[in-house]
Amino acid sequence: MTEFSDYSAKYPEFALSRDDGVVHLRFHTNGGEWIWSAEGHRAISEVMHDLDTDRANRVLVLSATGDNWINSIDLPSFRGISWDVMTWEAKRYFRAMLDLEIPVIAAVHGRCTIHAEIALMSDIVLASPTATFGDSAHLPRNVVPGDGTHIIWSALLGPNRSRYLLMGEQILSAQEALDAGMVAEIHPPEELLERAFVHARRLAAKPSVVARNTRTALIRPLRKAIEDGLAMGLALQGAAYSNRPHRGEVPVELDDK
Repeated sequence: MTEFSDYSAKYPEFALSRDDGVVHLRFHTNGGEWIWSAEGHRAISEVMHDLDTDRANRVLVLSATGDNWINSIDLPSFRGISWDVMTWEAKRYFRAMLDLEIPVIAAVHGRCTIHAEIALMSDIVLASPTATFGDSAHLPRNVVPGDGTHIIWSALLGPNRSRYLLMGEQILSAQEALDAGMVAEIHPPEELLERAFVHARRLAAKPSVVARNTRTALIRPLRKAIEDGLAMGLALQGAAYSNRPHRGEVPVELDDK
């Protein structure tokens, strides 16, 4: 069985700590605000696998560093990576997050507009009044939102509203996200993380088999949706990349070299 000491200091972008079975994963880049990168894209599946195989973990709390959850992309880090590799990594990180059996709680502040599904796939999503939600990684950059984004937003908002959000390049406020049912609670920034830990400690006190099986039962519809639509969405995104429409950006290569 994996031990916490085996992986707690393994990942440069994930600060990990644990207390009485409650794991806190804080996203960061060099100690500052988290920037979406090729390394993060690759490592999310690995850290989730490590968390899942450590039976001492009972609940996971996600948070981020700085003023935003995530608001920027390190495009150069993706250059030269084949689309086949990107597709493989995307499938692995969605599956790893959804295969994680322990309950997950996200505490979101600031802009959560790049791969917001990392927070929004959590079982309980808390937000500060500063939080905003949307997708600035795809259509605003002339990129097809086919890498799971299309599935998560549809599951959260329904087909018509999700199409409007993605095609209308809409950004939702914390209150709008609460009204739409995406967010469970809004708390002042100074209270947000502690509220997440209140929920986490309550769930960690449940019998492990109850918490795990409840999470597994409730996440099943989302897992089925990802299995049904992720490969097709990635193929459509890759097909669009072949026409180089994205404002001169070439973050990935379509063929292995």
